[in-house]
Amino acid sequence: MKKLGVIVFLLLIIVFSIVWFLWNKPFKDISLSNSFSKLSAVELVKEFDDNEELATKKYLNQIVEISGTVSATETNDAGVTSVTLDGGGMSGIICELDTKTTHKRLSFAAGEIVQMKGICTGKLMDIVLSRCVEIK
Repeated sequence: MKKLGVIVFLLLIIVFSIVWFLWNKPFKDISLSNSFSKLSAVELVKEFDDNEELATKKYLNQIVEISGTVSATETNDAGVTSVTLDGGGMSGIICELDTKTTHKRLSFAAGEIVQMKGICTGKLMDIVLSRCVEIK
């Protein structure tokens, strides 16, 4: 019975250590990370429109650098600002700005050309990039 208690205690220490390590994992700064690919918003939308399955395999969870024309900017109830880039067709690219990064600005004018870097999380109606930062 004593051995079982020791084993349970050791397992709890291991689980606690793993949780503590993951909780305190260092923050990955997207602006300093290398991009998997650099392309325009129109090119990325075209790739997803031509073959969504292949584009999803290629870009999912990859850091992508996008340039395009701003069509809208909005902030949701949680305080996350999203910049939508025109994709040249029915779809666009929603760039959700990183909440852990201090941005130079949070408002973008429609028609303005910007460059964003973020993690591709796939396509619903639009292609979504999370944890985006503006680059220049």
